[in-house]
Amino acid sequence: MENRLKGLKDEARPTCLHITKGSDLLMIDGGKSMIGEWIKLAGGKKRIADEANMITVTMEAIMQANPDVIIIGSSGNKAQAAMRQNQSDPAWQSISAVKNNRFMLTQPVLSHGIAIVQKKLYKFSGRSTLPS
Repeated sequence: MENRLKGLKDEARPTCLHITKGSDLLMIDGGKSMIGEWIKLAGGKKRIADEANMITVTMEAIMQANPDVIIIGSSGNKAQAAMRQNQSDPAWQSISAVKNNRFMLTQPVLSHGIAIVQKKLYKFSGRSTLPS
């Protein structure tokens, strides 16, 4: 994967926020977590990099982070409801990822996580396919 992303400049890498679960939109996985490492390996940049996993942040911290992409780490109805809430709430509407409809719902299958995130982040960076 590192070879695939070698030519991707830092400014082309989308900034990401990983919300741990759809039932709590303020609980995130920061850069000092396995998810933060996945985002880095997939070509993204973690927006709240100095935090560990499953921490609660304020809405103001999320607004200040202003990520390009929001990844919601749960499946099913809660994640879908979280996406709808993000899109209808004025505070969330000020965030780049919400304005540009750049959401990603992760699946509970960890083995495919990096590849899925990599494909989405590469697409969000404006490219249509991953380099070989």
